[in-house]
Amino acid sequence: MRVLRLSSAVLAGLSITAASQASQPKLTPSEQFHLRNMCSIAAQKAFQAHWSHLPGGTVLLGFTNHYDVTTNRCYLLVTYKEGKMTWFDVSDVQTGKRQAHIVLDSPKSDAPTSSRIGQNSRSSSSP
Repeated sequence: MRVLRLSSAVLAGLSITAASQASQPKLTPSEQFHLRNMCSIAAQKAFQAHWSHLPGGTVLLGFTNHYDVTTNRCYLLVTYKEGKMTWFDVSDVQTGKRQAHIVLDSPKSDAPTSSRIGQNSRSSSSP
């Protein structure tokens, strides 16, 4: 499924970017499991607090979370649709700061029409 592949790519890209900026001591598998569970719970709460009331015409496609063990960060990815536009929003659960915002303008296009990751932004027109 294209949405899941893009979702995984977005989260993996954030993890790689963040990993180059910080390093943490090695955690045991048990500690990693505990932190992943805490991330999941925190992401569900963040989703309910910020995404439970979408405007009319907006269809929620799903959300997922990712705990990055290297940087000790928890990310929330929310995917939703407005008309023919599909939106991907990634935020840092601990800070609430948006990390990425990607828009696809139609189901036929795999190329983002615009994206914003951190402080960098890029726009392109679709065919």
